[in-house]
Amino acid sequence: MNIKTTRFGEIEVPEECIIRFVDGLPGFADETKFALFPYEPESAFSIMQSIQNPDLTFLLADPYRFFNDYMFELDDRMASEWGFSNDNPPHVYTVATMRDTLEQMTVNLLAPIVINWEKRIGAQLIIENKHYSVQQLLFPEGIKMKPAPKQTEQGG
Repeated sequence: MNIKTTRFGEIEVPEECIIRFVDGLPGFADETKFALFPYEPESAFSIMQSIQNPDLTFLLADPYRFFNDYMFELDDRMASEWGFSNDNPPHVYTVATMRDTLEQMTVNLLAPIVINWEKRIGAQLIIENKHYSVQQLLFPEGIKMKPAPKQTEQGG
């Protein structure tokens, strides 16, 4: 499927990357279909682009790559209706927000996006947890860069 986007131009998205949000997203009730694809292979980030609105794009982060202890519970009804199981676990993403610098990037840990890739359906949940924030710093200790490899002098 080809979709038009403001940020990426016209892109081709495989059908298996299209996710349906039956109830839309909070604040975007009419937005029900999104393309969801990795920012880069093996990246902790993904892009979620509205199929209907070329201007609506979200940057998503895999919370477990940044917060080892991040957890919340799905209610039994949702787990059953959505067909989640040990063989088909929910895939969880958080909405990331860029600030002036990368070190100031935040994620919304109180409203995770949950996806069932087998059924290609998703929802944004609102959870209650006093330890999480809607603007949780993604890099609270700053970004740790690997040192550049040492340059060797070339003989002549």
